Amino acid sequence: YDIIDNLFSLEDNNVLIGGLGSGCTTDSVLRQFHNLKDERGITSNKVTTVELFRDYIDLYEDKSIFFSHNNNNIIEADFYDHVNTSPAEEYSSIFFQIDNWGCSEEDPQYMLWEKNNKRMYSLKFFKQLHSILKPNSCMIFCCLSEPLNNSFKETIIDAGFRAYEERRPYYKGDEKQMPYDNLDKVIYRCYKFKK
Repeated sequence: YDIIDNLFSLEDNNVLIGGLGSGCTTDSVLRQFHNLKDERGITSNKVTTVELFRDYIDLYEDKSIFFSHNNNNIIEADFYDHVNTSPAEEYSSIFFQIDNWGCSEEDPQYMLWEKNNKRMYSLKFFKQLHSILKPNSCMIFCCLSEPLNNSFKETIIDAGFRAYEERRPYYKGDEKQMPYDNLDKVIYRCYKFKK
């Protein structure tokens, strides 16, 4: 979660997170917001997390001290649908890790878990993500990909972002284990600047 440290201004951050998972990204953002209070002890920052599966939301509610935080809004919905119904320039940051666009069907453990998620890795969807992000803001997403798979970077650039791709070895457990030879964890940092 070092990739989102020190990414926020003091106030008026409106962050969108796609996929709750274990809640680590949502908690990391809220922890930073807790430290960005003004002189009255108030923060105008908020985070919206969109999660498709109710079980993940219930698990997060049981374990996170941030679940009932005033600035935390968790929505049970499809991230694709949420992005396509969001107003223009609504969000100051977007983070997501939804499925694995870069894995083939030869390795079924790491291919797309939800076939519907393939639509999220399209030029059309990334243009929509670009439209709902405020100028001079950042979107970060990551996925698993085979090392020789073509980069998704060109599609991101075609959608209007300035994009940076970082590949790291993928470890199934912790980094004490051997990395998978056939999988990278790919992190994309995508910036939208004023024209």
